[in-house]
Amino acid sequence: MEKQETRRPYIKVFVFLAIFTAIEVVVATNPLAKLTQVALLLALATGKALLVAMYYMHLRYDDRRIMLIAFSPFILASALMIVLQPFISYGR
Repeated sequence: MEKQETRRPYIKVFVFLAIFTAIEVVVATNPLAKLTQVALLLALATGKALLVAMYYMHLRYDDRRIMLIAFSPFILASALMIVLQPFISYGR
């Protein structure tokens, strides 16, 4: 019985990843504005990456400093996307 209890969070995460993937397919195949489509896909991909990092890489149970080191690239990449968005959108 104890093995089943330890697997439960991983199964939930797997289901959420499958749902996020299905939503990504729907977003990618629907005719949305390019900026909206890219923003939604990036948000879903970030959510999936965070779920994988937190549960399958066991960062959820590690020290907060390790988590900060692991998530600092996400913060930097987000800042870079926000700063460069006008240049990407308008082709300058």
